[in-house]
Amino acid sequence: MGNRRKFFIHPGYPKTASTTLQKRLFSKHPDLCYLGKPLTGELLDIEIAILNLDAEQFSQALPDLQSRFLSVMARSAASDRNVLLSHEGFLRPTRYEGHDILQTAKRIWQVFCEPIKGEFDCHVLLTIRKQTDIIPSYFFDSISRSPARFRTFIEASLQGPGEGYLASLYYDAVVRRYADLFGRERVKVLPFEQFITRREAFMHELAGYLEIDYDCGIELVGGGAYNIKLRAASGYRITANEALLDLVNRVCPDMEQLPRLLRVPLKRIPLKHRVFSLSAAEQAEIQHLYAGSNKQLSDEFGLELDEYGYF
Repeated sequence: MGNRRKFFIHPGYPKTASTTLQKRLFSKHPDLCYLGKPLTGELLDIEIAILNLDAEQFSQALPDLQSRFLSVMARSAASDRNVLLSHEGFLRPTRYEGHDILQTAKRIWQVFCEPIKGEFDCHVLLTIRKQTDIIPSYFFDSISRSPARFRTFIEASLQGPGEGYLASLYYDAVVRRYADLFGRERVKVLPFEQFITRREAFMHELAGYLEIDYDCGIELVGGGAYNIKLRAASGYRITANEALLDLVNRVCPDMEQLPRLLRVPLKRIPLKHRVFSLSAAEQAEIQHLYAGSNKQLSDEFGLELDEYGYF
């Protein structure tokens, strides 16, 4: 490692193995000083301000936010490790009434990087996922488990893809925004599909970028995953009892053992399946919608997204 330490921000996307990386790798690797997620205390206050304040409020709050982040960073001063902050909420546009993720990128630079750029080199890690897969996965996990609402969401979204959640999935524009702020050489993009199908190659790239030991990293991540359910490519298929278990998890997050106790008897009860899926026509429309953006990103950043069906 060079004389200057590095600060890495991993803003997401949601549903791109972020939970796995946070719980298994970032928080446990001895070569990293990990700041979150989960965010607590000062960092939680800073996150809420970045995502929730209007322009005038944010401008007024910025000096205090920078000062508060410096106090967080001061706790890592005794370490010579690189520092990493991971929180997929920064690329979750439905959080706090649809914040602008391009504006959020600038705020991330202002709050986290401007105060420390004299001491740290600031870098970005972005994880992405093919749009035809991430849309149903994101809805299923972050919005609703109702198939009827999913159908309404898809139909409305495809009528105005330049707005709302679908607008956030033009990856080339988002990556270019971070590259403009941080510098092209300080932005790394990794596809979720590589994490799933070529785990070792994914970890080689990630370990090299974060300057951490690969062998330790691959041992920590292993072959498992948190919060990743490989369903049909076009969506999700769950039983009503799975939906019930999910509801119990959400309503009673401190009762982790309860769903396990319920799972066995519930699985013996034949219950109707709920299907969250894109039709063949919708898949084709979404594929066409983002093909140009995905190819542009692939060409500009040397990615092999065509290998995973992005275009």
